Amino acid sequence: MAIHVFGDSHAHYLFSRVPDVTVHWLGPWTMHRVARDGPAFTQDGSADDTAIFVFGEIDVRCHLVPQAGKARRSIEDVATDLGHRFIAALKTRRLAAQKFVVLGVVPPLTPLRPNPEIPCRGSDDERIAARKSLNAALESAARDNGIEFIAVPPLYETSRGLMKRHLSDGHAHIAMDCAGPLVRHVSSQLGVPLTFVERKPLPKLMRQAGRRAASILMLRLPMWNLGKA
Repeated sequence: MAIHVFGDSHAHYLFSRVPDVTVHWLGPWTMHRVARDGPAFTQDGSADDTAIFVFGEIDVRCHLVPQAGKARRSIEDVATDLGHRFIAALKTRRLAAQKFVVLGVVPPLTPLRPNPEIPCRGSDDERIAARKSLNAALESAARDNGIEFIAVPPLYETSRGLMKRHLSDGHAHIAMDCAGPLVRHVSSQLGVPLTFVERKPLPKLMRQAGRRAASILMLRLPMWNLGKA
């Protein structure tokens, strides 16, 4: 059995330390793009292959809130529509014998330095609402179409619904060496053993301490460098 992960940069950050999967990093693809054009990037594999899809953070970060304002629709309505269109697109490509899995969208995070190419649009509360509605729609539509939905464990988010900065790269991603709990959750949900390559205990503790300090002091470059390796 082969496990393939398709998605934006979050696919790379979350699964790059998992030797049991093949990561297909497609670049800054949005969930809307897949919903519109279909998942033509998927591969025809054997009957017991699993495909995991990781999309949606970019949509939440910079598209859903302004789209809702432009169309004079609620954020919930626009996000729900996207979730259902995305699952419908996956269904058109899904082979009956293969397992399709959709990973929930990670919590939003305002970066320490704005990214002009993929900017945050909307307030924190609006993006939190967009992510909540999108995940709810994905879960519901996936269940109705024989596709599995796996939520991001709540340990990565604050009580408000933002990403915990000390577990991030300071920009938008869960830090690579903090992805272990998520990988173990996916492993448990799928019933498939997945190995997360942990750092040795001392370097791991040092990196955790460095990331906490950098998150408190709002140091962008240390957060970025600690998060991506």
